[in-house]
Amino acid sequence: MSLVERGRCLLLQAIITDRVYLQSAKAITSATVLAIPAAKFRAAIARDPGLVMATMRAVASDHRDRDPRS
Repeated sequence: MSLVERGRCLLLQAIITDRVYLQSAKAITSATVLAIPAAKFRAAIARDPGLVMATMRAVASDHRDRDPRS
């Protein structure tokens, strides 16, 4: 279990690889969630190099936060 802070993305790895979500989420305070259809997000990545870089930074940051070696 982990806490996700405001402004962080959820499930990017699953969206990028078009795989089943292996996580679930529950808000412990009031929250607003923006859900973007995976296919539309992948299409946007294909068109926008800036979005590619932002997505890579988010995935890398999430990985580092979960890796006990970092």
